Amino acid sequence: MSDGPITLAFAGDGPVTQANVRELLNDWLGYGPVGDNGFPEETDREINLIFPISKEHLTPAVQEVLDWSEWVDLPYTAVHNADTSADIKKILDDATNPLIKATNINAKVIELLREVEGEKYVIISWGEGSDVAEVLLDLATDAGIKCLQLDAGLDDLTFDNDADPEEAPPKPEPPAAPRARGRRQVAPEPLTEEEVALTEADEKPESEPVRSARKAAAEFAERIEKAQAPHRAKAAAPKDELQEQVNIAAQTEVFTGAREGIDWATQRVLDIQQTIDALKVDLDHASRYLVWVKEAYHTQLETVPKAPTEEPVVGTTTKSRGRPRKDGSPAQARTEPETTTYIDNEDGTYTKKGRGRPRADEILVELTDEQAAQVEVI
Repeated sequence: MSDGPITLAFAGDGPVTQANVRELLNDWLGYGPVGDNGFPEETDREINLIFPISKEHLTPAVQEVLDWSEWVDLPYTAVHNADTSADIKKILDDATNPLIKATNINAKVIELLREVEGEKYVIISWGEGSDVAEVLLDLATDAGIKCLQLDAGLDDLTFDNDADPEEAPPKPEPPAAPRARGRRQVAPEPLTEEEVALTEADEKPESEPVRSARKAAAEFAERIEKAQAPHRAKAAAPKDELQEQVNIAAQTEVFTGAREGIDWATQRVLDIQQTIDALKVDLDHASRYLVWVKEAYHTQLETVPKAPTEEPVVGTTTKSRGRPRKDGSPAQARTEPETTTYIDNEDGTYTKKGRGRPRADEILVELTDEQAAQVEVI
């Protein structure tokens, strides 16, 4: 075995053990001895594994090989069908390579093996030979892919392995004569002496005159057959011509129906195209109308006179008396006088508040100049 890449596909339900699988595959693929950590030394080979996964393919032998792949930390490709049972789902979840779903799992496995480069094998735990194992062996043999038997020390596996070369194959029995259909055959009664004598006379060789007469009769029948052949052909001709005319009419009807169908479909396409063109025109008109409305609106907006604004009086605050009028004009504005902040001394006198933050016990009031003139300010 070379040191290049190798691809292995596993199947079969023959009896194998964990120790047997580990010993055979580790030695064959170049793994080193098992270390103190419980795992073998890695091999330098590039190894690719393919497992067909379904209820029929997932056997104890295949499960042992799956456990071995986990022990040596090898990824694998799973070819599966629509089965999603718990055991199969776990195997599919553990697969690190992309999953491949196929209706015919066996054929897909062989197809994958044919596409890869390097060495390739189908390793089958044969046992008594299951249907899955036989199908894979047959497909691999037709594809030129070598098969090895896992439960026989990885010996070559072919369909001739179980045959004994010293034992000649049994001769096939002749097929039984088919039973005649119709009435049940009745065994003939024994012949009488006179009938036996007549039969023996018939079996004697014919004389020369009898042979000549038979030959002349045969030649005469042949000449009659040749003479009648043209008449028979002519009689059959109208029937053939009629059948040909029927065939031509049927073909013409088929072609006419097909042409009418094509014409109808073409007209429908043209109608749809015309509808689309009309919609495009309507959409263009609607877009232009919207642009015109927008421009007219802005033009009208610029011509609307603006309401005059009143200049506020210095030192006063202008406030609106309430809601706008019904005609849309603003409510009449009112003017409030300015106020000054004073400190209420609580003895009838007031002190004008200076700069800075007021104390917590000070009482602040706002007084107009008119109100300030009527109180005592100190």
